[in-house]
Amino acid sequence: MVVVPLLGGMAKQAAISKLSSLGVTPTLVEENSDTISAGIVIGTDLASGQFIRSGESVTLRVSLGPNLSPSPRQISPRAKDTPGPTTGVPNMVGFTLRDAKDTLQGAGFKVKTVEQPSDAVPQGAVIDQVPQSRAELTPGPTITLIVSTGPLGNVPPGGDDIF
Repeated sequence: MVVVPLLGGMAKQAAISKLSSLGVTPTLVEENSDTISAGIVIGTDLASGQFIRSGESVTLRVSLGPNLSPSPRQISPRAKDTPGPTTGVPNMVGFTLRDAKDTLQGAGFKVKTVEQPSDAVPQGAVIDQVPQSRAELTPGPTITLIVSTGPLGNVPPGGDDIF
């Protein structure tokens, strides 16, 4: 038996890795969200802290970001013909949080951070980002940086059990 970890707010790949390392099979369901950035886990079909057998499946609900398909009435001919300028999202993986924020904000993006323990990435360094680098975006959207809090330590998966 393993305990379902808290996965909401985690990057999709990090959540998949976490579940796989526990011997749990991740199943993905992608959906639009006006409040959660694309590639971030919205939630799961099981509550965190719930026990599950190794080999069973947990459904991850992952954000596709907002539904940007406007109805035909919302598009003016001028808007279709003159797209706004875009900026390539720089790769911030491995940078310190401060350097990554400065770079992204300097390029016109907003920055949100999500913390996650990592044995491989030093505390304060960026583990992953959503959207990924090289995405072409108009300045203004939020880039989510997943930042290492350092090693989890000797706490067993699922926290301190009192059993």
